Amino acid sequence: MASARWPYRPLPSFSRFPYVDGSGHIGPLAVLHPHAVATAFRTALQLAVESGSSQVSAFLPGASEAALNTAMAHGMRIKFPMLLMSSHDFGNWAQYLPRNPGFM
Repeated sequence: MASARWPYRPLPSFSRFPYVDGSGHIGPLAVLHPHAVATAFRTALQLAVESGSSQVSAFLPGASEAALNTAMAHGMRIKFPMLLMSSHDFGNWAQYLPRNPGFM
């Protein structure tokens, strides 16, 4: 069975795509400015709840303090911790929540 997706709800320009699949998984989610992460993630959480899914999940980079704080404020738990290591800087993990670890 294919999962339903709710791409881009009309939001202010800070967010380009919060996606939520039919199982309640959020991601990818990306914003133009780090200060917009919490608002965009809260909107994605709302979409996940509205989907009727029995659970909500997301991969949250540790560098995204706003996403982590929002998740904790909404009672989410860290269920599958991972660590990404690199000898070089790349990406801005404060502004992006990946779909899955393969996109990290």
